[in-house]
Amino acid sequence: MPDIMPETINKNHQHQFAVPLAAVPLAAVPLEDILNDIDKELAGKASYGFNKNSSSSNTGCFKNSQYIKFILQDILMAFPLSAVLEIGSLPRITRLPNLPDWILGVSNIRGEIISIVDIKAFFNMSRPGIKRTQRLIIIHNMEIKIGILADKIMGIIFSEHIDKEIQNQIYKRTDCDPGSWTSYVSGGISLPDGLINIIDVNKLLSDPKMNAFGTD
Repeated sequence: MPDIMPETINKNHQHQFAVPLAAVPLAAVPLEDILNDIDKELAGKASYGFNKNSSSSNTGCFKNSQYIKFILQDILMAFPLSAVLEIGSLPRITRLPNLPDWILGVSNIRGEIISIVDIKAFFNMSRPGIKRTQRLIIIHNMEIKIGILADKIMGIIFSEHIDKEIQNQIYKRTDCDPGSWTSYVSGGISLPDGLINIIDVNKLLSDPKMNAFGTD
């Protein structure tokens, strides 16, 4: 796969509940830098209900109610911020033989070899192919970490209310198997731009198929 030049995330403000990530080069953005960007965005924004003098240490207390919002095809999803290690642009991927079709290969991310997953293939969604505009999200639990590709990263959501009955409202599509991805949805957040499906990262990474290819 040819080298892909880093790009930047669009800084357009989506709605009053979301804080888009700052427009910085996306080679690899550690979680600490994401939180620092949150602090900068929150400064002076009284509509969010946060103290405008908040620091990164204060932001940490909201970590469990913050989510990285992204798009797979036209489905809105989110990972808990606490499960996200880094974000970045499409990395250089080394393909390896005899792997499932949803494993794109491995990539050297800041000196660590990470398995890169085509999450749409894992979820049995239709796949138009890998695009250079896709974004890398490195997620982890207590055991493993992997990199997944999202079509677009929308920003950071703040929400204390998670609808646990969201399975009754799951967004339906005709070109993917709902059961293949909705089983990983732990709840949802209703926002003006649509229903955000919260992915249970621990359940996803604990799946025997996924667990076999993660990095310790």
